Amino acid sequence: MDYIAVAGKIVEAYNERQRAQKDEADILRILGHITTEINRVIDHLENMKMLEFTGRLRALQSNLKEYKPNDNFKNSLEIMRLTSNDLLNEIYAMAEKGKDIEQNKALAAMVFSTLYARALILSELKITFGINMDNDIVDMMQNKMEIFNSFKALHYTKIIEPLTKVWKEKNLPPIGTVIGIGPCFFPSNDFDGNYSRTCDKDPKLYDQIQSEMSWINLYANYGNNCLKTIQRITGMKMKLSVNRPTDYRCKNHKFQSNDNWVLGNDKNGDYSNPSVLWDFDNIAAGMHVTFQASIRSEGDINRLSEIVIWELGENVHTNTSSGTIQSSTVWSSPKIAYKKVEELSVIRAEVYWHDQEETNQIIDCNVSYVQSSWEK
Repeated sequence: MDYIAVAGKIVEAYNERQRAQKDEADILRILGHITTEINRVIDHLENMKMLEFTGRLRALQSNLKEYKPNDNFKNSLEIMRLTSNDLLNEIYAMAEKGKDIEQNKALAAMVFSTLYARALILSELKITFGINMDNDIVDMMQNKMEIFNSFKALHYTKIIEPLTKVWKEKNLPPIGTVIGIGPCFFPSNDFDGNYSRTCDKDPKLYDQIQSEMSWINLYANYGNNCLKTIQRITGMKMKLSVNRPTDYRCKNHKFQSNDNWVLGNDKNGDYSNPSVLWDFDNIAAGMHVTFQASIRSEGDINRLSEIVIWELGENVHTNTSSGTIQSSTVWSSPKIAYKKVEELSVIRAEVYWHDQEETNQIIDCNVSYVQSSWEK
């Protein structure tokens, strides 16, 4: 299933501010991918005898196949915008009543394909014809997102729980939920040194649980991708407590979950300027980025600290810094700002300290944050 991969391409296309000549080929390639996915959905619908939607999807697919990004197709693009919205509303209305797992899978597939087709339609209206569709795409992503939460909850209650109950009743080892690494979880040895695998205990049941868990993950990934898309378009303010650090450039570190503090030092380490960092890939070009960190030293030492915003992309590797500031046992809250340049680059928020003392540097993630906005 390639829905999430398609979503990434659509978000990329929608948020792109400047287009090179090759983009028409890219758009047509994405359209081809979407129309292929729609074919798969139609096959599923016919198997489910949900014929009332197949004609609507075939019409949308046909119009997408004929579309070319030029003025002659502006009216057809507007018609597709309206008809795809009507189709989504009908699918949502049916999904709100859905209590059948297999039907929900078909409805989810329809929503994925229709949403991504519609996202491309909205991106074309914005980029090719200069009609700002930001509000439309935010509404499209925000509205009815709870449907996928209900799909996930129903799937878990009706499918996953009974299967895992059978697994436990057979007194089998704890089952992994990692998807995409084949039918087996990880090798293990018993107390006598005999090699065994979790899935060998009941491979058919194991594979069934893993297969059904992939739908749970798909529903969850849809919500996460929608949220990231909305944040990329409208901006966000995210406390560092929401995500664990992306990486630690220090030998000794820990996340103190009861306080939401990050503690680190580089005693016997390799860095003259150790750091802790967070990466953000959902910020659009042209947005103003603010980073504020609440920091202090665990003990009273002569420490210099610094916070930095990096932009890391294909053609950009720049930063803005607070400069070094004296860090003591008293909390300080340096704040810096930066304007993002490249569309698909990563923004990195990083806290440095310039020593290898054993005393921890502390970052309070409850009040430290990264914010993106179109306004300064």
